[in-house]
Amino acid sequence: MASTLKVNRIETPDGVGNISFAQPISGDGSQLTDLNLAGSNLTNLPSANLVGALPILDGSQLTGVVSATIPDDSVTGAKIDLSLVSGDIIYADNTDSIERLAKGTNGQWLTQTGGYPAWQDAPVGGWTYHATGNQLTNAAASSAVLYGSFPAAVSMIKVIFHTVDGNGTGNFLHVKIGTASGLESTGYRGSTGGTLITAAGTHIWDSTSGFEIVDASTVADDYNGVLTLHRMNSGEHKWVGTSMVAGCPAQATDWSAGTKTLTGELTQLQIWSTVAFQDGSVNVIYM
Repeated sequence: MASTLKVNRIETPDGVGNISFAQPISGDGSQLTDLNLAGSNLTNLPSANLVGALPILDGSQLTGVVSATIPDDSVTGAKIDLSLVSGDIIYADNTDSIERLAKGTNGQWLTQTGGYPAWQDAPVGGWTYHATGNQLTNAAASSAVLYGSFPAAVSMIKVIFHTVDGNGTGNFLHVKIGTASGLESTGYRGSTGGTLITAAGTHIWDSTSGFEIVDASTVADDYNGVLTLHRMNSGEHKWVGTSMVAGCPAQATDWSAGTKTLTGELTQLQIWSTVAFQDGSVNVIYM
C-alpha cells in the first residue's frame, strides 16, 4: 500500500554524505526547487529514477555554472577543417569559407590572382629576363628574331645587343613592336646620329622599318649596346625608344631616339636586319 510522506527538508545530520531513495521519485517535478549544480549534491542520478516532468528551468535555478572561453593560441588547423603546415596562409573565399594557401618558396612575393592571394616569382632586381632567352648565338641565317608573350601592362623593355654582325652596311639593325593582332610596320618616327654619319638629312627616319638602331655600319663591325623602350603611362600605348650602340673595330658609335603609338597592349617585339645576321647574340629584359 502506497503511503505519502510530506516534509519540508531532508538532510543528513552533519550536512554531508548521501541520501538514497529505494523507489523512484514521482510527481510533476514542481516540488524540486533550489537545485544546486555547483557541487556534488546531485550525482549518480539515472534518468530512470526521475518519473514525471521536471519544471522548465529559466537558468536562474542553475548556480555555479562557469562560461568557457577559447584560450589564446589554441585554434589549430584541425578545428577549422584545414591541414596546415608551417608557413601556410589562410584566407576567406567569396563564399565566406576559409581556404589555405600553401607557403611559397624563397624569393617569391605575395600577389593577387582573381581576387585571391597567390605566390609569384620576384623579378631579379626589378627586371625579368624574357623566357625566349638568347638568340643569334654564334651565327644565324635568319634576318629577324621574335620575342612574344610580354605580360599585360609591361612598362619598360631593354633589348641587349652583343657583338651583333649583320655583314652589311648602312642602317641594317631595327626593332619593331606589336600587339596581339601582329607586328606594326607604320608610325615609327625618330632620328639617328653617329660618328660615321656625315650626309646631312639622312638622320631622320619616318618609315615602316621600326626603331632604327644603326644608321651607318661597315661590314666588319660587331655592335654592342642597348635599346630601351619606355611606355608613356598605363592609360596609353605610346612608346618612346632610345638606344646607343658601338661598333668594333671601326670605332663607330650610333645613337637614336624615336616614338611609336601602338593600337593596343604591347605583346611582342621583333629584332630584324636588312641582311641576314651573321654573328652575335641578343636578349630582352622587361618590367
